[in-house]
Amino acid sequence: MRSFSTVLVICFFSSLPISSTALGLNCTTTATCSALIDYVSHTNTTLGKIANLFGVSYISLFGANSFSFPLSTSSIQTVEVNQTIKIPFQCNCGGGIGISNQVPVYTVKKGVYLIYIANKYSNLVTYQDIATVNDIANANLIYPDQKLWIPLPCNCDRVEGDQVVHYGHLVSKVSSVVQIAKKYGTTPGTLTKLNGMANSTGLQAGQLIDVPLSGYIVSHPKGLNHQQIGLNALPCNVKVVYYLEIPSFLAPPVPMLDTPIEPY
Repeated sequence: MRSFSTVLVICFFSSLPISSTALGLNCTTTATCSALIDYVSHTNTTLGKIANLFGVSYISLFGANSFSFPLSTSSIQTVEVNQTIKIPFQCNCGGGIGISNQVPVYTVKKGVYLIYIANKYSNLVTYQDIATVNDIANANLIYPDQKLWIPLPCNCDRVEGDQVVHYGHLVSKVSSVVQIAKKYGTTPGTLTKLNGMANSTGLQAGQLIDVPLSGYIVSHPKGLNHQQIGLNALPCNVKVVYYLEIPSFLAPPVPMLDTPIEPY
């Protein structure tokens, strides 16, 4: 049966060659940092399932989205179709490219192919990206239980000399550069320059743009310290507050701490 399934996949997807695509985001630095990216599910799911899909703890996922859910929210909280969830993860910049640092990892299931996997991650990556980082020469040849690294695009560069958290924002149908800049405490000029845009017009729904968050605040439950929420949640010099305070991208930006929190 396995040989039959493999032949079927090869025949059906033989028109999908591995071709060159722009992997990740452009980085000028060599560094590891924390980053955020939007995820939009094509089906009803739960916060716990999204955390498992991206290989992050439920606490760190909730911390990045605590303004969207009540304090009593559990991992079985339903996430509706097309609802946007922010994913915290570790980014690695090197060789001019920024991609997630060996996470998330997807375990291949029988009958699944690379285009399906890319779609499962909201097409934040292409099937060619997945093939490239996993040294897959033939996109048609993947096997059940194979572990695949999903290279999410990200960045660790300073922006105008400031340390920021880079947020991969999925543009909505009614968004503009001016609106996005105002909402997240930056300027249209910074956004256009950072994203290599000729001007502030021409955004498309579903487009991923890099938004720098200055003075980003991450919430987590009272009683859990910085170390307990996990390395994926935030950089060590970002201010930590509790749920009753809101993330800074919904409020006026606040300065970074002069003295970093003690590293873990």
